[in-house]
Amino acid sequence: MVKKTPLSDTDKALFRHAMRDVQPLDKKLKQEKTYPPSPPSPVKRSTVFNSVTDKMDSFIALSDKEDTLIHADTFLQFRQAAISMRDFKKLKQGQKAFAATLDLHGYTIEEARQNLINFLANARKQNHQIIQIIHGKGSRSGSPILKSKVYHWLKQIDFILAFCSCLPKHGGAGAIYVWLKKAT
Repeated sequence: MVKKTPLSDTDKALFRHAMRDVQPLDKKLKQEKTYPPSPPSPVKRSTVFNSVTDKMDSFIALSDKEDTLIHADTFLQFRQAAISMRDFKKLKQGQKAFAATLDLHGYTIEEARQNLINFLANARKQNHQIIQIIHGKGSRSGSPILKSKVYHWLKQIDFILAFCSCLPKHGGAGAIYVWLKKAT
């Protein structure tokens, strides 16, 4: 039997401070079981770029050459010189609102690649500047393969100006904010 030790006043204050933004769930929601939506079927490569500029074709074959696994809790960041450190800091602090989100949970590597390509193409077509990609942190026992793949894929795309891991309220190390160059 584990003996519980009472929390100190400092620990209680720290806990209250950490939980200051947490809102209780509606009692109706507590009783309902919710299941995540099924991932959409992957987009066929031939339909991804029909209505997008030819420039998009340059990243259809995203390379897996650099295949280093990244740790689940690693904070990801990348910035091209076109983004000032001041603006990059705003992105890292979550001060840039994202216009669209892609959740890659449940996808195979190839499905994730195709859906990422399609999502980026659509985001550029709609002139989104900041987007979010949820890659997850991997299974509890495994490495975060999709996180590593997304990191390496995005660095290959010339219109990705910057990206970084999200704030905890937006997914933390399991998601990234991505800054896209405006389409011309």
